Amino acid sequence: MIDKPTVAVVPMDEKTAALNAIVAAFAADPIIRWILPKADIYLTHAANFFAQFGGPAFAAGTAFQAADYAGAALWVPPGHEDEQAEEVVAEMLT
Repeated sequence: MIDKPTVAVVPMDEKTAALNAIVAAFAADPIIRWILPKADIYLTHAANFFAQFGGPAFAAGTAFQAADYAGAALWVPPGHEDEQAEEVVAEMLT
């Protein structure tokens, strides 16, 4: 029988590992790659892109990782949104 992966809250000092797992997971996602189509641009900016929208999950304790960062998920609970995220991403994409 295969053991189920362990899921844990991501501590703030491991934020980069979680964001890297998300960058790897979305590397072939059609919508994200439409927004960031060039590989060098994607690899340079994707972690910051995901941090802008999902970053508040780390402070809220709702960023999770599974199986030692084989995967990660960010959930931003109501009231924790970053109001400036859209502006920052718009600047990043220009």
